[in-house]
Amino acid sequence: MSFKKEPKSVKIFKNKRKKFDKHPDMIGTYIDKDGVEHDIALWTLTTRAGDYYYAGTCQNSAEVREKYKNNQSQTSDLDNLDI
Repeated sequence: MSFKKEPKSVKIFKNKRKKFDKHPDMIGTYIDKDGVEHDIALWTLTTRAGDYYYAGTCQNSAEVREKYKNNQSQTSDLDNLDI
């Protein structure tokens, strides 16, 4: 079964690239009613009573990619400094 990118649809997967505790346990995407894609990150947490729940973030995918791209260019500029 293939997943179609339709408005108001969500897909979530186990994060196979998780290496550190601060990395999300689950990642995925959400397509809003206007067709804009958002990245989802979820962490599995435990209540004091021992029950599991998910908490996470949802960010505009294009904004996240632009921020990452800008951070990469700043890092490469720093790498070029002659210290």
